[in-house]
Amino acid sequence: HRKWLARLVTTRRIVVVPTANALGYYQNQREEGSVDPNRDFPYDILDEASCMQTIAARTLNEIYREHMFQLALTFHAGMEVVGYEWGAPTWLNYYSPDDVAQEIVASAYSRYGGGWETSNPYPYGTMNDLVYAVRGGMEDWRYAGSWDPERV
Repeated sequence: HRKWLARLVTTRRIVVVPTANALGYYQNQREEGSVDPNRDFPYDILDEASCMQTIAARTLNEIYREHMFQLALTFHAGMEVVGYEWGAPTWLNYYSPDDVAQEIVASAYSRYGGGWETSNPYPYGTMNDLVYAVRGGMEDWRYAGSWDPERV
């Protein structure tokens, strides 16, 4: 295991953003000022002026512009699920182009992150199925923002 772990960390760049919404965390609220950073991304929005208003969204935008990520995890309070694309209203009842791969990865996360003696495996599936559809969500923006320009 030690060799595998050493190879894993030496052949990848791991970027950690411990608290994207630092102001909201400090103030113990979801919003940054009056804007919810969770809905502040330019994907599947109705008003193109209503995005990237928060420091959190702009910070994550710069991180994604700087790096080509193959995989990203978001730890988010509120639910214990492994959710993946799609999560935008436009894509209700549609699968993403990578749905099979995402389902396989999510299934593995579900078993690895949960399923221990004291917990069950986490439910996994699309954000639209497990949570609810949102406009301006980070996950769909970072997934499709570069190849789905009609919705960005």
